[in-house]
Amino acid sequence: MKKIAIITELSLKSTNYGNNIQAYALNKFLRLKYPDYTVETILLKKGTGRKITSFIFYVKRIVRKVVLLTRKKKDETINLKKKSFNDFVAKYIITSHNDYTFKELKSSNYDFYIVGSDIVWIQSRGFVNKSKFLAFTPKLRNAKKIAYAASFGENNIPPENEKSIKKYLSKFNALSVREYESIKFLNKHGISGVQHVCDPVLLLTRDE
Repeated sequence: MKKIAIITELSLKSTNYGNNIQAYALNKFLRLKYPDYTVETILLKKGTGRKITSFIFYVKRIVRKVVLLTRKKKDETINLKKKSFNDFVAKYIITSHNDYTFKELKSSNYDFYIVGSDIVWIQSRGFVNKSKFLAFTPKLRNAKKIAYAASFGENNIPPENEKSIKKYLSKFNALSVREYESIKFLNKHGISGVQHVCDPVLLLTRDE
């Protein structure tokens, strides 16, 4: 039986409605479309696949994050909300049995790796998330790499990230984006053959 891995913005620590509903939609659609395939949304360990492209910007980001965390007040309602979100994931989204590290992604044996949708390619100064750009060589050498409705959020690539991103995207078998503007943006950066598709939520029926 062939296996499909989805890598997207899904975390059991998140309480983001948009993240969860698009993750559910693509997982559900692929299971309906390919009933003979195993479809799993991969859970990633926090920070896995992070490649530093500029040490100065990376350190600034870490410092800023620490400062914000120290100011954040504890709120019990957040824990209740997380439980509700995790119950939804457990009931409606088929996920991997464990949280993957980047090293484990390289030794995984899926036939198809699909990244998307959501802002999986959001940019930060100083580092690139290699996991979200499928920048690994899977165990199955003929495995396909696909981007479905991937988004940059804002069409911007910091100069220090550009070389790595162009290298990673050149290895994809198929590229599609959620925002039409991203096609011209990627073309400008030397990435061609990109298609515009709808968010996976729109692939489901009203009842689903």
